[in-house]
Amino acid sequence: MPTDYTTITPVTQFDGTSCWAAALEWWARAAGRTVIDQLTLISKYEQYWDSSGDPDSNPNYGTVSKDNLVRILSDSCWRMRCEEISGVTFSQRYASGKLPCIVAYFEGEMGGHHAVVVCALTDTAAKCMDPAYGAFRDFRYGHFHRTGKLIVGWPR
Repeated sequence: MPTDYTTITPVTQFDGTSCWAAALEWWARAAGRTVIDQLTLISKYEQYWDSSGDPDSNPNYGTVSKDNLVRILSDSCWRMRCEEISGVTFSQRYASGKLPCIVAYFEGEMGGHHAVVVCALTDTAAKCMDPAYGAFRDFRYGHFHRTGKLIVGWPR
């Protein structure tokens, strides 16, 4: 695995609910796993996302619950460890040795849950591949502390 994950081209999510799939696509590339594009991932895990009702009237259409995200990340094909932690636990010390790691959390800026991939750490911030922007962004650890629980998945 490369030590500079920023050499891997970011993946942009194709819609407002596909962050988990875009993050997983990029994570697989960074972690040296078989890469599956986000559209194929959505098909592969169709039973785990909310497809009930009409996309125009169901505000949760296309979203994945925390429990179902854990199921997806725990699929043996990813060879990933996954756990739910308190947001205030996330720090350089916690994430060290777990890179690249998917982090799913409540993102106030977007008004819903979001998934990014942490790919580098400093004393004060985590560099993340953010599929909402298709770019690398630095988030201070306090950004993750504002949410109650995080789901974290990393290579085993």
